[in-house]
Amino acid sequence: MYQSSIANANNASMFDAGNHLAHEAEVVYRDGLSRMFADLDAPNEQQAAIIERRAADWKALCEKAYNDIIHRRSQWMPWTVCGPARYNAAKESRKADAEMRAYGEWRDKRESFIANTVSMLRNAKPLDEIINEYRTGKRADDIPGDDPAAVEKLTARIEYIRETHERGKAMNKHWRKYATMKGFPGLTDEAAAKMDEEINSIREEYWRLPYARMTANVTANIRRLEQRRDSILKQREAGDAEQTFKGFTVKQSGADGRLYILFDDKPEADARDILKRNGFRWSPRNKVWQRQLTDNARYTLKQYVIPELTKLDAYSE
Repeated sequence: MYQSSIANANNASMFDAGNHLAHEAEVVYRDGLSRMFADLDAPNEQQAAIIERRAADWKALCEKAYNDIIHRRSQWMPWTVCGPARYNAAKESRKADAEMRAYGEWRDKRESFIANTVSMLRNAKPLDEIINEYRTGKRADDIPGDDPAAVEKLTARIEYIRETHERGKAMNKHWRKYATMKGFPGLTDEAAAKMDEEINSIREEYWRLPYARMTANVTANIRRLEQRRDSILKQREAGDAEQTFKGFTVKQSGADGRLYILFDDKPEADARDILKRNGFRWSPRNKVWQRQLTDNARYTLKQYVIPELTKLDAYSE
């Protein structure tokens, strides 16, 4: 931290704002490390490399964030320090507002960093282990259509939901017959007694079942996931296709699950507006404009994107 900024912030605030922020930075830094890495008892080699790199980046991010905030605070002067006669209320109010905006922006950046790190570590595992986590219900996060293992992950997720649903229905049948969960296969007497207590404590008699509230929309959820899986399979079976126009090329990649638009030169503002308006985003890594490959994306490309681009002078024949 910048010691001079801390001292200036302390002098300006009358309540050691610089030291308070420095202490907060330390707490935020350690809390972030805990949230990102606490659950990794035995990281594999790939995870260990990610931990080392992200821990250093996290420290740099926290230092940069709080150095900026402390510096801003050191420039802000309350009227209690400078006196009401010399206090420029409008100017100091703008400084305070800018500081609060910066504080929120840095907070969002830190939260995004933590979420991305957790995702990176969760995915730094053998594929069969990840798929098994979906099959056993340990993972329920969204599966993007361009994930190379999307079909396998969705299938595992569907299997878990269907098996859980069938077991839940069997629990309900057992409860209706015996009014207790004791004797249900796979449940210890202790676990059954705890379930009995929880079920009997439900106020509404209609919901006094071990699986009552969870049955809603399960079938619809399974059908939705199956439709997503089938759609991805259909996209991949469609294979690759390419079409060239004046100044740009459209590519369909079934393996990647993406629609790509490659320009010969940087597109003009009007062209970029057309792409953004129709769901295409610039990928700095791939150096292309891209969108997930779906039936809707293909329709939008054919009906709107290509006709609008080819009306522009730069791309008209």
